Amino acid sequence: RIGEIAPGSAPVFICRSGGRSLAACEFALRAGIASPANLDGGLQAWAREVDPELTVA
Repeated sequence: RIGEIAPGSAPVFICRSGGRSLAACEFALRAGIASPANLDGGLQAWAREVDPELTVA
C-alpha cells in the first residue's frame, strides 16, 4: 500500500507501542518517501504524555 501515499506528503505512522510504526517508517524511507515520521512510543506514549483520557487496548 506504499503506493497510496501521495508524492510530496509527510505521512506519520502510528501503532500501539511504536515498534511496528517505526518499521513502517523505515520501509517508507527505503521506498523513496521523503519525509515519513513515526509517533515515538506509539499510542501508549501519546496517552501517557498528551491525553491520559485516551484508552489504548
